[in-house]
Amino acid sequence: MSTDPFSHPWLSGLFQAPEIEPLWSVKNQIKHIIDFEIAWTEGLRAIGNISDVEAQNAQIALRQWSPNYKRLKLATARDGVVIPELVNQVIKDLSNPQAIHTGATSQDVIDSTLALTLREVSKKIIENLNTIKTILLELGKTQGQKKIMGRTRMQDALLISVSHKIQTWVNPLIELSQEAENHKLPIQMGGAVGDNQVLKENAQKMITFISNKLDLPTPQGSWQTNRNKLVSFAGWITRISGVLGKIGQDFCLMAQNNDELVLQAGGRSSAMPHKQNPILGELIVTLARYNAGQVGLINQCMVHEQERSGSAWMLEWMVLPQMTMVTGCSVHSVAT
Repeated sequence: MSTDPFSHPWLSGLFQAPEIEPLWSVKNQIKHIIDFEIAWTEGLRAIGNISDVEAQNAQIALRQWSPNYKRLKLATARDGVVIPELVNQVIKDLSNPQAIHTGATSQDVIDSTLALTLREVSKKIIENLNTIKTILLELGKTQGQKKIMGRTRMQDALLISVSHKIQTWVNPLIELSQEAENHKLPIQMGGAVGDNQVLKENAQKMITFISNKLDLPTPQGSWQTNRNKLVSFAGWITRISGVLGKIGQDFCLMAQNNDELVLQAGGRSSAMPHKQNPILGELIVTLARYNAGQVGLINQCMVHEQERSGSAWMLEWMVLPQMTMVTGCSVHSVAT
């Protein structure tokens, strides 16, 4: 039985992120790796390190490569990263193996692949946020003039309009949507120790070329040890799930005894057929709390040893994809 709620045989019915899960699939990750390596080969040709023919042959090898996943798995256990074996599989029949990956390091590929993936994640999350905002604003138009009791510190306070309540939900979603551009990760390009010394005077030309080719921001420098933008992205998606969690908490409280909010399709009880449980509200509260805990772990990834860390890097692989799935589940559940 799977311990992952997103692939569990029945929990996955509750915890689902259908727009985000395919972005972390093996197929999509391999595609991004190959896209990076093709761009790198084209860059090597552009700076004059390899010939047109060598570049063409290398690109054909990359596009036609059929992964041996068993060997990739075994090699990753040994090397700690998939790229050395992947490159070896691709170049084994090339007349000039230097036409692929030369001057790059595994982290350049993996982190740039992550940047490509998170760009896709961000797009899907924003699409769902826009849907949620539309739903809430439409609700405000039809129900906004009604009065409900406003409560502070869980006590009755003063009457407020439904539209005021809804606006307190919508405003932070608008703010978070507007932040999306601030959290785009750039390409990673640093070489073995972050200074691109193999490429020498061609390093900046190569950085610009790869950035343009992959349509990713140009970095101010290597971010092998500067995980600020990555942690900032994690914080952004945590705040999205947190804002939705606040809405979910309000749903649950307003649905008590069908007082202010009547559930049209609540969850059933096995013991009390008359009950409708606020499953959606409970779910998005749970997801918000999960990410609030995980954001502390992702901040641990800021602490790198000297020019590169293995352990901090591995921790990212364990935590960040799960966080994107959690936020993806939250926005999908509310939007649908």
